[in-house]
Amino acid sequence: MKKSMDICIGCGIGICTGTIMITKVGMRGKESDETAENETGIVWVGSTTNYANRYCGLAHPCEIFIDENTYSEIADSEVWTKTSRTKGSKVFEGYTVSEYYLSLPEEITAEAIKADKENDSETSFIQKIFDETQEKALLLVDEISKKSAELSVALEKIKQRENQVIARDNDSRKENIRLQQWQSRLNSKQADVDCKEQENKKKAYSLHKSIFSKTFCKDSLIKLYGKDYWLELIQKMYELGEEIGKSELQVKIDLDCYLVDIYMCFNMYEEAYEVFCVQAEHSSWLHTHTLENVVKQSGHWAKLKGILEKRVYEGKDYRECLDKLKSMGY
Repeated sequence: MKKSMDICIGCGIGICTGTIMITKVGMRGKESDETAENETGIVWVGSTTNYANRYCGLAHPCEIFIDENTYSEIADSEVWTKTSRTKGSKVFEGYTVSEYYLSLPEEITAEAIKADKENDSETSFIQKIFDETQEKALLLVDEISKKSAELSVALEKIKQRENQVIARDNDSRKENIRLQQWQSRLNSKQADVDCKEQENKKKAYSLHKSIFSKTFCKDSLIKLYGKDYWLELIQKMYELGEEIGKSELQVKIDLDCYLVDIYMCFNMYEEAYEVFCVQAEHSSWLHTHTLENVVKQSGHWAKLKGILEKRVYEGKDYRECLDKLKSMGY
């Protein structure tokens, strides 16, 4: 070959020992068609094949470059020399030996040709670019092979899950129909319970309110129950009112005259005045005698006077109360 073409191709050998994964990749479905192009193949995936290729690229002509794992399995290790070589920005360590071959069989009479070592800078530069490009290509092929193998496994799992999902889907539909029927019944029952509960809360509110109406203007009976009893009952009315959607102000409007009576019995004049103002603003009647008593005992009048003037201006029949307040010097 060297004599006829005047060139000699020199190469080395790279060996790396380790575990690799062999997998089939490509498309299925045409194996039974002998005339169709085969669209599947076998790939060897793993870092071992990648490193073996790199060691091969780093080996000089007539040289064998092996890794540490391979060296540890060799009996005649004395002929090997530990070395390190750089490819790109990465250093590869291993062992090398040059012109270390087995003897040729006797029937092979061809003359062995030894490759010349080239040191041409341009050739080295081109070889470096080629090696770097080859390294990137190998990394890309290795990554693609891994992804292809992973996708093949994932696709098979997806198909299995799809069949399981289809099988469960029919059962789920039947179960959903049954659950919807039960949910509809439960919703209906819950609505009945909520309605009944709301009615019971309104009855409880009315029942407690009747206690106030039955003791109205009965000062001796009010005092007999005691202050703490009435304060707790008033707080209970606020809580019951909240449960049926009434604000604290609305509860005060419902109990206005009763609360004034109770607060006055226990000398709670500030509280009596505030509730009397609520009654003046929202109610349709006021007792002038109560007005006089509340104002004298509490010492407050400005807020009440403003409310009465507004009600009179709006045409409400509070003229007598306003005149009473004015006659008291306010």
